[in-house]
Amino acid sequence: MSVDEAAPPSTAGLSLILTTVADATAARALASRLLAEGLAACVQLQEIDSLYVWKGRVEEEDEVRMLIKTPSALLNAAMDAIARLHPYEVPQIVAVEASAVALPYLQWTLEVTR
Repeated sequence: MSVDEAAPPSTAGLSLILTTVADATAARALASRLLAEGLAACVQLQEIDSLYVWKGRVEEEDEVRMLIKTPSALLNAAMDAIARLHPYEVPQIVAVEASAVALPYLQWTLEVTR
């Protein structure tokens, strides 16, 4: 990607949100709601193995990682919706700002979200 094809860091305007859920059914349900509410342009799902500390014990679970792409202007609304809809007691909801984005992709995300 050339410099002309990417929005500069200060105007990239795309946020990536990471969360995990227990299975594909929960992931698809959450993704469908975010897409239907116009809070995400794209959600990618990936099966993973998670190891974490919960209530003093090391746990190991199969999970589905969700990578949610949303315009930065909708980041707070998307994170609020994830927190409201998420089945976990303490869900992982982590957002990062894209440092550069291909302009056609950024334009598409803006077109398909509210």
